[in-house]
Amino acid sequence: WSGRGDATDAAGLRGTRGGPGLIPLDGSNAKTVVAKPLTNTPTVDGECNDPSTEYDGSDTGSNANMTFLIGAKNAFVYVCVSLTADTTDGGTNDWAHLLFDRDHSDDASPQVGDRLFNRTSGGGSGTFTAKKGDGSGWVDCGTSCSPDNTGYGMFNTTLGYEVYEFKISFYDVWTPLGN
Repeated sequence: WSGRGDATDAAGLRGTRGGPGLIPLDGSNAKTVVAKPLTNTPTVDGECNDPSTEYDGSDTGSNANMTFLIGAKNAFVYVCVSLTADTTDGGTNDWAHLLFDRDHSDDASPQVGDRLFNRTSGGGSGTFTAKKGDGSGWVDCGTSCSPDNTGYGMFNTTLGYEVYEFKISFYDVWTPLGN
């Protein structure tokens, strides 16, 4: 957990099967990501540019393995991650995490205010889960996370790679409360 704050990580035994993630860190450095105001409200469907204006106003970035779009609208952060290095369709065995260290404590294990959002691929067959830290690991969020959070993942056959899209409440991104 330590050192993985605010990250979408394309690693693990499943998913993109290894490779570095894009890790927006705290502070004003080259890895800072700003959730800029979006012109439109994205539809969380794994089609991040359909229509082509869906993420107008977003911050963008990339590395050798992925590209991302991130923006804010109506008290939510919208994130689209295109895993350009994952060119095989693993169905629900592929997945993406978003992790938030809300109080920026950089603790060695997930704390109560920390959040993890996971979406498996597979389109409508995939699942979205929300977890919070408990001081030693991850547990289900229950009512501690917004019920309006969601995610979608799919292998985009037109583009030839995995795409994940998330809608996460401001409360679950920035509020450093102990719940």
